[in-house]
Amino acid sequence: PFVGTNDEAIARMSELEGRKTFVYLGSSLGNDIDPAPFLLHLISNCTATDRVIIGVDLAADAGTAGGGKKTVEVINKAYNDDAGVTSEFILNSLSVVNRVAGLDFDVDKFKHVAEYNRDSDAVEIYAECVSPCTVAATAPATDNTYHVRTFEAGERIFIEQSGKFSKARLKVLTAKAGMVVTRTWEDGDGYFRLFEAVSHAAQARTDLSNFFFRDIVGAEGLAEQPVDLRNPYAFYWGHISAFSDRVALM
Repeated sequence: PFVGTNDEAIARMSELEGRKTFVYLGSSLGNDIDPAPFLLHLISNCTATDRVIIGVDLAADAGTAGGGKKTVEVINKAYNDDAGVTSEFILNSLSVVNRVAGLDFDVDKFKHVAEYNRDSDAVEIYAECVSPCTVAATAPATDNTYHVRTFEAGERIFIEQSGKFSKARLKVLTAKAGMVVTRTWEDGDGYFRLFEAVSHAAQARTDLSNFFFRDIVGAEGLAEQPVDLRNPYAFYWGHISAFSDRVALM
């Protein structure tokens, strides 16, 4: 186990020997306005034999054939749950600011607002002022209180976004990040997607292997023994010493 930031962990893991799989699950990728730099950094730390598996939330109506069941209404309900858990979580950020920065936000004068923006395919989350209030701060050295900001009813503080991904956006994003998607998995309702990707260098290596071992010989030729492309004398001559060493070690 290693505890650290994404950058620290990626650098540390890239030093491990052997083939590696980097797994980044959940919907955290959507918290970045532009996640391409992070993905580019991730794939840049992969060797030609490494893989990455990324999990994303799909955009509204972007899932399985026929649009899937993930509508705007379903997404909005997820971020405005009846139990108020999300609201409590978001408004707690104002309490954290009070504690860390010495402010005096009156949390009761704000409400949680989460709305799906179809133009950006993201849930935008705010703390919205419900009645006029003034935020003040106390200077640690003097205990003097000074005015910071006055909020009018309806004014919003942007807290975070949770981006969702259409198939078209994923295609652009992975290309921008230097990734080649090799496999995808999607749940039956079209809510979420996992995709496996490699670097362009890894894909080029695969393409070269396919050229030599599939395109020249042919699919049926690969099943023949020996393969026509292989020199029967050089192949067995080269294996004599390898087999001899193996026997000597046993």
